[in-house]
Parts: sequence; structure tokens; C-alpha cells
Amino acid sequence: MNDVSISQRFRGRRALVTGAAGDLGAAIAKRLSSEGARVAVWDKNSNGLDIAFGSAGGDTFLKSVVDLRSERDVKQAAAGVLDAFGGVDIVVNNAGGALDRPYYLLDQTEEDWVQTIDLNLYTAVRVTKAFIGAMSGAGYGRVINLGSKAGRYSSYIDGPAYCAAKGAVHAFTLSLAMEFGPKGVTANAVLPGLIMTERVRKLWEFRRPLVEREAIKKAIPLQHHGDLEDISGAVAFLASDDAKFITGTLLDLNGGQSMAT
Repeated sequence: MNDVSISQRFRGRRALVTGAAGDLGAAIAKRLSSEGARVAVWDKNSNGLDIAFGSAGGDTFLKSVVDLRSERDVKQAAAGVLDAFGGVDIVVNNAGGALDRPYYLLDQTEEDWVQTIDLNLYTAVRVTKAFIGAMSGAGYGRVINLGSKAGRYSSYIDGPAYCAAKGAVHAFTLSLAMEFGPKGVTANAVLPGLIMTERVRKLWEFRRPLVEREAIKKAIPLQHHGDLEDISGAVAFLASDDAKFITGTLLDLNGGQSMAT
């Protein structure tokens, strides 16, 4: 980890990370914590939270089992976080995914689309709505959404439902930036390319033959895939006061695999 990670730029800050039982969410939560933040970590997977964060709690991590598809669950959990922390400064909408749905459009059902959009877009909407009023009232806030290269340039491993859902997350981010900027809240999204989490690696190997995988990797200007620290570092930057004049940005993190002017 870079030396900056041992700084305390988030001392006194309070953060929430959803989907924290997964390797990416856990990496983001631990990065923010390592720089001084108190972090609420949410996931529907209780065992996964325990594995990711052990018995840590109290002033370090506030673990909660939350079904993000339930508005009632989200509201109740948010009230608990606001009560325990006295407010929230940083919200990271990390929860999402393609649910391993079929890759091709004609193989996807309407239910595939409904569930994929719910998991990626509506969860971010529910969580943001639960906290952004408090952030606006305090005159300070950072909302960081996990978008995807898929939502901007399509995907080698995830199909059209996921691409459309992440594209909607990007548009939601821009709308937040416009509406809540005057109230001191920034909203940005990070758009990872092929970050080799456990889930991505399995899909990558299942859906693309070795020769194709090697060709795609070679075509990336940086000649390698990303890792967890690439994403957690970018999230930490956007959450920090170093990014206080950045809002409405969709930050590509794909090694130059896809570029846009």
C-alpha cells in the first residue's frame, strides 16, 4: 500500500461502505479506516462480514447485516448508523454485480433485467436517499458510486442488463452532483475495468478462452489488469478533501483499455 494510506486525512470522518463482505468492498472499507475514518460496513452476508472484519468493531467498524433491496431495512440500518456516528460524511455505494446472469441478450429474461437493475441502481438510490439529507444538512458530503467500464464501453464478461444498469448508475451520479453540489455534497463514480476480484476471475476464465484473454490483456496499454488497491485508492482520493472541487466525474480505471476525450 502506498505511504499516503498511513496518513490520517479521514480522522474524524464517518463513512459507509455497502457490499463490504466482498473483497472489493472490504478493501475500500479498510483503506478508509487505515486513514482514520470510522466505517459502517453493510452486507447481507453476515458470515462474510465476520470473515472480512473479524471481531473488529466499536470505533473502527460498525457491522450491520442489511438487505439493500428492502427500503425498510435500509432506512432502519441508516438510522442506526446516524445514531451511532452522529452523522455520515462519506457514502460508498459499492454493492452490485451481474448476479452471474446469462451473457447474451436473447438468453436474458425480464426477471434478469429487473433483478440486475435493482441490485446495481436501486440499491444505490435507496442508500443515497437514506443519508444525503443528513449530509446536506451538515453542508458536507461525499457520495462515491461504483460504476463500471461495462456501463460506458460494454463488457467482456457481463451482458446487456449489467451494462445498462451501470450506465444508469453513471447518470444517477451526474444528477446527484448537479442537485446537491450547492449543499456541499460531491458525487462521483469510479468505473473499474477488469479488476481481478475472485468473482471477476471466475467469470473471466469461464467466458473467454485463454488465447482471447491473453490478447485482450496485451491490448491494454499498461499490459495488466487492475487490483483492489487501484480501486480503493481512487475511492479514497474522491472521498478526501484533495478532491473537494471534483464532482460529477466518471473516473475510468481500466489501464487505458478504453479511452474517451
